[in-house]
Amino acid sequence: MQVKTMTLFRQLVQEKGWTTVQTFGAHFTTAARELAAETGERRLADVTVSRRTFDRWMSGDIKSMPQKDTRRILEHLFQQPVVRLFAPPPKTDTGSVTDLEQETPCSPLLPGVLEDIDRAVDSLAARGTPLEDVRLQLEGATGSSQDAHDLRALSVQAAAASLEFAESVLPTNVTDDALEHLSFEISRIATDYVHAPLFPLFGDLLHLRDQIFGLLSGRQRPQQTRELFLLAGTTCLLLSHASQNLGDTRSAMAQVRTAWTCAEQADHTGLRAWTRGTTALINEWSPQSRMALKLTEHAAALAPAGESRIRIAAIEARTAARIGDRDRALAAVERVHRAREETPEKDEVEQFGGLLSFPVAKQEYYLGGTFALLGEHADAERHATAAVERYVTGPPEERSYGDEALAVIDIVTAKLAQGDLDGAAERLRQILVLPPELRIQQLGKAMDRVAALMRQPAFAGNRDVRELADLARSYRVIDAGSRIPSL
Repeated sequence: MQVKTMTLFRQLVQEKGWTTVQTFGAHFTTAARELAAETGERRLADVTVSRRTFDRWMSGDIKSMPQKDTRRILEHLFQQPVVRLFAPPPKTDTGSVTDLEQETPCSPLLPGVLEDIDRAVDSLAARGTPLEDVRLQLEGATGSSQDAHDLRALSVQAAAASLEFAESVLPTNVTDDALEHLSFEISRIATDYVHAPLFPLFGDLLHLRDQIFGLLSGRQRPQQTRELFLLAGTTCLLLSHASQNLGDTRSAMAQVRTAWTCAEQADHTGLRAWTRGTTALINEWSPQSRMALKLTEHAAALAPAGESRIRIAAIEARTAARIGDRDRALAAVERVHRAREETPEKDEVEQFGGLLSFPVAKQEYYLGGTFALLGEHADAERHATAAVERYVTGPPEERSYGDEALAVIDIVTAKLAQGDLDGAAERLRQILVLPPELRIQQLGKAMDRVAALMRQPAFAGNRDVRELADLARSYRVIDAGSRIPSL
């Protein structure tokens, strides 16, 4: 980027050799953590600087002051007021004055003036006031004329009081960069969720949710508030899935209820559709399976064309099969196929990806599960096998270990039903060696069904089947109570 203005910030960064965003970011993060430790304000440790922001700072193309926490970290890092950092470097001749206290050493109003200047800078920054205006106010407040100083001090005090009022009317505690960072974090977690162990991600989700809730407790522009509610609701959606995978249905329902409240506050139809779909999914795996069908009806009326609509139809198909409503299950399968042919509409939730998407591999897994519940084992094996193959050959970050494992169990069920004991045993061993931290609660229920099938009279006397049945019955899945007692 072409340099427009040489600033003290750029000069210091060049002198220290921090000219890449990676190097500067490392020192900024260290300063943020030091300041967080000194002040006890934990949120400071999470403040970061994007490449775009760093490039703007280096170019001198600064239109407004950084956010307050960012200013505090910069001042801690460079031991310079931020307004000076983004002003031209001080002159080096002996007549130059580079320290605010040196400019106005005699006035008894100086301590109060400095505090008022800080408040004025905070208020101006909160309103997005151009940095040049901040500089002009400071120059006016700290001029070298002693005769005019007291009047200028009073002027700054008056300005600070006026800006305090303005801040109460039109404040914002969030920047576009902050919203961009939060969106990135949600997308990262949603993507990691499908292929990484759950426990570290659960902590990340809690931390992210608290950040967003903290911002919403302040004030921002209406559009920013709407976007924050979308992000908050999406985070609670992910937490509801996490709670369900831990076997904590009650907490999952609490999270999804909060997600719905956020969707209402954001007036976001796409988030409403995903939330209703997730509520239906939670109910499908509970004794309230019939309630899930009512929820899919509501969700189908909200879902935009694309993966969201396919997802709702797939949830309905599997739920109907689970309660034995064959006709409704097959009708929903047909809707899945029709929805696949529709032109997708924009869906802001789906754009986060990962768990908040419904790719073809996942669609095939749901279809396989539907046909397995209906007892149509050939179709079940065909769709489940297609799901596993797509997960295995697809991008690693899209490989959902939970869905893949459940699809494998559908294959096991189909092979057992068709008398292919060797094939069933081979597939079942893939689940038995799955690391404990990847064994979501739904796998336990699925393994119970496999164990029950193996106890059928047709397999009596088969030693290999008996051993596999014993292993299936003793299968242990992740346990929220024993693994994360602090949550």
